[in-house]
Amino acid sequence: MTDFSGNYKLTSFDNWEALLRELGASEEVIAKLNSNTSDLTITQNGTTFTLKNVSPNHTREVTFELGKEFDETRADGSVVKSVVTADDNKLIQIQKGDKELTIIRELVGNELKVSATAGASDKIINQMGSLTYELNITKAGPVYTLKQVSPNFTTETKFELGKEFDEQHLDGSTVKTVHFADGNKLIQTTKINNKVMKVVREFSTSSELHVTATYGSVVSIATYKRE
Repeated sequence: MTDFSGNYKLTSFDNWEALLRELGASEEVIAKLNSNTSDLTITQNGTTFTLKNVSPNHTREVTFELGKEFDETRADGSVVKSVVTADDNKLIQIQKGDKELTIIRELVGNELKVSATAGASDKIINQMGSLTYELNITKAGPVYTLKQVSPNFTTETKFELGKEFDEQHLDGSTVKTVHFADGNKLIQTTKINNKVMKVVREFSTSSELHVTATYGSVVSIATYKRE
């Protein structure tokens, strides 16, 4: 297992406010946390870890053993159940509160990358964690076929523009989806748990496809190169 011990200084973060809102944090808490710069110290002793976050407004320290559930206080003051596991150069943390949060800390050289996902199930996170995808789009008359291939699964969807259809979501549930075209964009709306997920596939050049997915206040962006 990778040695994660060290001192880490925050250099950048993206989509932090959206994540906090998805977790239900108040605007006051968001403003307070958003103005902070944070340093992280990780101390590792076998399977026991101590994570210490230091910012101008507060210091938080938590000690845990891999695979053992523990109580933790989030930055907004709420108490949640957490469990952390290790996967080579990654520490994977699941927090269970009003909304589930998954935090992946990945050590690449001297850089620690931290990604947090709120509102997704364990199954989806395990499937999508660090996968690379291949996307194939074909059109035969009015019928489109979207095929996504990854190491863990392959999905294939056929549809006609403007016609709603049933689609299997990544967690196995069946959802309602409809697609529309707008210039160089293919726009998808899917109804999930009384919320709407919007996926916009946009060809910015002849060889590059940008995919932007929005669900609640969380936005994910992916880029594909045409082969």
